[in-house]
Amino acid sequence: MNKILSKWIGAYEAARRLQASRWSENDVLAKAHEIYALGKNVQFTLMAEWQALRDQLRYSSQLGGSIGSGSSGSKRSHESDACGSNSVGSSARPMAYKLRREIEETYILNRFRECRQKILEYNAPRTRKYLNRDHAAANQRLIDDYFANEPTYDDPMFRRRYRMQKHVFLQIVKDLSSSDDYFTQRVDAANKEGISPLAKCNTAMRMLAYGMTADAVDEYIRIGGTTTLECLRRFCKGIIRLYEQVYLRAPTQDDLQKLLHGNAPSVNFFVNQRPYNMPYYLDDGIYPSYPTFIKSIRLPQSEPDKLFAKYQEGYRKVIERAFGVLQARFKIIREPAHLWDIADLGIIMRSCIILHNMTVEDGGDSYAQRWTNFEQSEESATILYRVCYPLL
Repeated sequence: MNKILSKWIGAYEAARRLQASRWSENDVLAKAHEIYALGKNVQFTLMAEWQALRDQLRYSSQLGGSIGSGSSGSKRSHESDACGSNSVGSSARPMAYKLRREIEETYILNRFRECRQKILEYNAPRTRKYLNRDHAAANQRLIDDYFANEPTYDDPMFRRRYRMQKHVFLQIVKDLSSSDDYFTQRVDAANKEGISPLAKCNTAMRMLAYGMTADAVDEYIRIGGTTTLECLRRFCKGIIRLYEQVYLRAPTQDDLQKLLHGNAPSVNFFVNQRPYNMPYYLDDGIYPSYPTFIKSIRLPQSEPDKLFAKYQEGYRKVIERAFGVLQARFKIIREPAHLWDIADLGIIMRSCIILHNMTVEDGGDSYAQRWTNFEQSEESATILYRVCYPLL
């Protein structure tokens, strides 16, 4: 109770110091309640005790007036009474001032102790909750499901879930393990096995492929949310560092010659019963006029021209379709990006493009034919592959 009263007295004195010329006692009390609450939903409930203490202080301060009010017939008695009144009043006022000073000092000291206790509690070492995730069992379960001699899930299932062939994924794990110590098998202070490089790469690929949250893989891979995000960042940076020079580069002179002069793999097809053996690319009017670039007809007038423009524009795939392939393959690109940093978005996008090009180069036409598993038709997927891969 003393602590509450001390706090209230300090608030009341502060309100008195802020008192304006037209304030009443109720206004001062309202301001004191506001200062006492300090933005919190706390009310002062000891008004009766404070009123008694305040009245006692007032009585002590007015003691001289009561004693000096006695009547006497002589002038000397009035003077002596006046002198006595002044002496008693002057002695009572320092006592009240001293009591108020002690109350304020006690309040300040209590506030200092409360702040110090909060600082000590905040800086106190916190005990981290330990979860026995059993990484060794999780690693063995992952191997039995996908990487054993007779795995639970076959190669087509692996390719659908990992977006690539198994040997490509294992080569990525091997390259990352040899170039980054983070992707190595280590033991902790208790001599327990940590997270394997296979599990770390699997976690990153699941997030890229399905766009799942960080802690969604904890139930299967036994990796926490913070570690999952760290795996994703290190995985994407490692992909860029190892493969960017090969799979995300500007086209060389040989690449341009292949595009411009048709020096691509041999292609044989018939149009109007006439054989052709040179490939071509569907584009729009912004590209130069080369034999391998087939443009649409601007403002077609005749029926054959209209029919040609209709089919050419219908089957033409531009960079938007290439981005649609990335969205279908790596769902993390299609998900909202408000919670990601700009730097993280950059490395995620670049690594997805590199992984896409690696998969296309490894799978060839099989990549396009199996694209039906990723919500695309076989025909459109084949055209997407032929257009987007040279562009990227």
